[in-house]
Amino acid sequence: METPIHNGIRTNHDRDSWINGVNGGSVKREISPDKGKGILADMANGGNASIMDVDSEPQGGPVGALTTAHYSSMDELPDEIQHITADILPLSLILARLAQYSYKEFQDHILNLAAKPSPQTTANGNASYQSTALEDASQESLEKKVALLKFTQDLHTRWVKALVIAEWSKKADKVSKLIDIRTHLAIKLEEFNQVFFDLVNTKRQLHWAKVPSPDLKTALEVLSSGEVSWMPEFGYLEPPPIILDEKEAWVDNINTMLSVRLSFDEYEKIPFAFRNYRIASGRVTFEVEGEFEVDLTIGDEDFEKQFWFIDARLLFTPAPKELPEPLRMALEAKVNGVLAADGLSGCYRYLHEFVLTQKITEFCRQAVDLSRARWIDTLKVERLNRAMSIQYWVNRPHSQGSKSWIILGVSSDNGSDRLSDPKSPSHLTLRWFRDNKEVKDFDITFDVNAISAEDLLTSVIARHVEFLLGSIYSKLLTKPRFAQRHARLALEVSEDEPSGSSLRVQLFDTENATIRVDSMTGSFTMLPAAPHIVEGQKRLNSSLNPAEEGPAALEWLRSYYTAKDINSRAGSIGWSMTRAPITPDELKHMVQSVTQSRESYHPIWLRRVGWAPQWFVIMTMGLGGDQWWLVEM
Repeated sequence: METPIHNGIRTNHDRDSWINGVNGGSVKREISPDKGKGILADMANGGNASIMDVDSEPQGGPVGALTTAHYSSMDELPDEIQHITADILPLSLILARLAQYSYKEFQDHILNLAAKPSPQTTANGNASYQSTALEDASQESLEKKVALLKFTQDLHTRWVKALVIAEWSKKADKVSKLIDIRTHLAIKLEEFNQVFFDLVNTKRQLHWAKVPSPDLKTALEVLSSGEVSWMPEFGYLEPPPIILDEKEAWVDNINTMLSVRLSFDEYEKIPFAFRNYRIASGRVTFEVEGEFEVDLTIGDEDFEKQFWFIDARLLFTPAPKELPEPLRMALEAKVNGVLAADGLSGCYRYLHEFVLTQKITEFCRQAVDLSRARWIDTLKVERLNRAMSIQYWVNRPHSQGSKSWIILGVSSDNGSDRLSDPKSPSHLTLRWFRDNKEVKDFDITFDVNAISAEDLLTSVIARHVEFLLGSIYSKLLTKPRFAQRHARLALEVSEDEPSGSSLRVQLFDTENATIRVDSMTGSFTMLPAAPHIVEGQKRLNSSLNPAEEGPAALEWLRSYYTAKDINSRAGSIGWSMTRAPITPDELKHMVQSVTQSRESYHPIWLRRVGWAPQWFVIMTMGLGGDQWWLVEM
């Protein structure tokens, strides 16, 4: 059996400490030179184990040797003591690796010495000597000797350590048993601590479960006679039950006091929004249309005392029919505090601002649902303090870099004295930013009583579509071809539905193109779905500013139709389209010098069969009009 190394005792002690015993006892062993030579001879015959530096401590630190007698002694341990077998390495593996390491290092050292320069020679070819002819005292030889000496000392130290470990391994069985006992005691100590903690924790938890000892004497007296003789009698009289007539009279009395108080004492203090109220069932209900209604009552006949909150309900949709109990309790505490401090005016202001916040929250909730469902990847919703923003057309193909969004918030309309008009309280307002610029003058109505984030978005996007198509229409209408009614141009606008807005442009003869904008993505669509129409649609969607560059894209589409029609008809009457004999810059200079116009155009070069090579007919098509040129080059 191979002798293993156990990780129970440190290995970096000096030789004497190993020989004198584990804990510095009186045991002392001598290592004979002959025995040491024999061990070294055995280690020199090690196998092909991998190289390991034994000067460094093995993983785990302690080492020991387990013999056959040791394994048999392990059977003598009690069953509950677990034998530690983790990280046990055989001693033969250590010695084999040390032998392999020594052999490999010796080979490398010989090669390194051979690679170093030889001693310098004199002019006659003999080596230089400082003392005698038998001793080489040159600098090169001295460096080699020093290196060889250091290598030998290092290797000697390693083998001496291995010799000490081999001698100590004879006592490894006792140390291994000590490690097992120490580990077992540590585990038991930890279990004791855990049990102690569980007992303390159980005692702490039982503190709330204590039940007092039963009073059997009192219980027997109560069960036998129905009373307790030693308990004092306070003489309390049970109040008579309230009959229905008394309840109705009591409620009528409260209704009367509420009516008198609101008609006389509180008449000048009632907020304008609380003018609509009703009194019934001992409470007054103030209703604010589209916002809330609140039930208040009084607890004293003194009109100087405050009103008290009973319940509240939200009147906008969608909203819960009844407030959740935690919210109602929090609202009750807050409203009662406001009623005590500021009366009915403070109650209205607080509930009004509360409802506005709830409406913004509902708008935000619906917008988030839209961004995760039908409008996915097209909306970006952000909740602010008492506001929210919705960015639409997030990934639109055109106008890259520019953003469009709306902000829904609260406006208080405070005057110069920073006091709000009681007849015009704070309300929800809408701000619109179109292509990174705020639109100041717009009229977009949205319902704050029946909340719908999709309807709000649809209305805003419809106005944006109207702006895009209307801008293209206005610019086309100023051009001579459309201003002089040489071509048809029609714009249809819907203020509520983006898909209802369209721009219809005549391209050539009976060919027309209809331009629309998709409400969700913001991309342009053109009909009919033909290859050249699709190319014009791509030009519109790739433009940075469609409102400015849209007319040029539509003019390119018209030029394509015109060139296609001329090419199909010219061949039958002796004409043919040809390549331009001059550069575009030369043609541009020639056209601008005659027309004095800087409008862009698309040229078509034509020649008739039989004409001289220097004669051409040019047709220039642009938003400024179509012109024919007879040119001699």
